[in-house]
Amino acid sequence: MQAVSAVALKGGDLAVPPNIKLVRQRVHPKDIRVFEETLAQASGSTADFDIEHRLLFPDGRIKHLHVLAHATGSQPNNRLFIGAVMDVTRAKQTDEQLRHAQSELERVSRVTALGELSASIAHEVGQPLSAIVTNGGACLRWLHRQPPNMEEIEGCVSQMTDEGNRAAQIVQRVRTLMKGAPPDQAPIAINDVVEEAIALIGRDIERQSGSLTRCFAKELPLILGDRVQLQQVLINLIINGLQSMASVNGKRELIVQSRVDPEGNVVVAVKDFGAGVREDNLPRLFEPFFTTRSSGMGMGLAICSSILEAHGGQIWASNNPEGGATFSFSLPPAMTQEVVRT
Repeated sequence: MQAVSAVALKGGDLAVPPNIKLVRQRVHPKDIRVFEETLAQASGSTADFDIEHRLLFPDGRIKHLHVLAHATGSQPNNRLFIGAVMDVTRAKQTDEQLRHAQSELERVSRVTALGELSASIAHEVGQPLSAIVTNGGACLRWLHRQPPNMEEIEGCVSQMTDEGNRAAQIVQRVRTLMKGAPPDQAPIAINDVVEEAIALIGRDIERQSGSLTRCFAKELPLILGDRVQLQQVLINLIINGLQSMASVNGKRELIVQSRVDPEGNVVVAVKDFGAGVREDNLPRLFEPFFTTRSSGMGMGLAICSSILEAHGGQIWASNNPEGGATFSFSLPPAMTQEVVRT
């Protein structure tokens, strides 16, 4: 064991000869058992040994050593060990820093994921809840009319029921996602999904003095998808288009188009005539928490992107030459290649 380094034991004092007694004095209390077991095995064996242990110095410093030794001589009482003692303190400290950084990264990732999930729930459920409140207020106004307008009241209550059901479906979908289940996959006609989304937020469009023009392709292949999720994508895009035209005087026009691209994918585009998007913001639009509005949460487009990615599709945005912006998404056709005629 005379390969133990005086430099390691005395912190650089080369004048002190290495010896087992000095080593025992310096071995960290938590490593002494392993050290003694290795020493006992080495004393009665011709096998090489490889051990890592710590040294504890009187001033509280700790060094990590890696000891490699090879036994020479055939007599147990006259055996020498030739080897090396490596100070691996810096490497151990680096490893510990790396583990700490990884642990911190995992913690931050969990917090971020939780924040994104909370923001997603608040954003998605907030829309139908806001619509319920709006329709409830309208319902009360129609009730206070003399005589009450029962047709309008019935329409408001119907809208409230639809929005309540949509909120419940969103919560159920979030619970499903938390369990790791994939989205529902059923053959869907995308034009029907667009119509359903428009019907759900019809009063929002009217309230913001908006108009919506449909430009649907007559023949489209079915797509496989989750109807509620795709409705949510369209609702987000339509509401974003209306909000982008908040400063536009007079009628605020939206155009919703559907078509098939050259690769056979189904494409839906929502075109507005607002202020458009700054070019340097275009690449960041679908990042979580990125928003250009002071009151925005920055989750709507991120949710759209994640939903479409789960469906094997993609989403993108571009500015219109005549002003405003167009948000488009594509979805692959169902394997059946069924065609819907409208």
